Amino acid sequence: MRKLLLVISAVAVLAVPAAYAHVSPTQSSAAAGSTAIIGFTIGHGCEGSPTRQVTIQIPAGVTSAKPQPKPGWRITIRRGKLPEPVKDFAGNTVTVGVLEVTWTGGPLADAYFDTFYLRLGMPAKAGKTLYFKTVQRCVKGVERWIQIPVKGQGEPDAPAPAVTVTKATGGHG
Repeated sequence: MRKLLLVISAVAVLAVPAAYAHVSPTQSSAAAGSTAIIGFTIGHGCEGSPTRQVTIQIPAGVTSAKPQPKPGWRITIRRGKLPEPVKDFAGNTVTVGVLEVTWTGGPLADAYFDTFYLRLGMPAKAGKTLYFKTVQRCVKGVERWIQIPVKGQGEPDAPAPAVTVTKATGGHG
């Protein structure tokens, strides 16, 4: 019995780093047509090097994106023509919006984690999974969390954080 517990403990310890090796969204889903506040957690640096910049691309279909300021970090917002027009909450067609948000500063030591928040206007239709490609630049090195899973191929090595748009539950998010 003791040997079994040791084996289970060893497997659990080995599994933990993989689970925390990705950029993780604070929620895996958000209601269609809602405004969702979603954080993207950076769990480590780049092979021990502190994080100094986090850039998150805003996927097609998101109607708005507004970053939360963080003490010690400067925010840069890149706006431009959206990949596809979207309807805002008032029913207006929007063709220009936020394409990516970058936080620069810190640095965030490898021994710590932090979460970078966005207030997002979710697409009006449910059923789509949104991938927020994220680039983490460190004092030495870079991690690109930009891979989108392909059905039947398992999880990629550096997956982009994903949020699924679910059916609206009524009311205005």
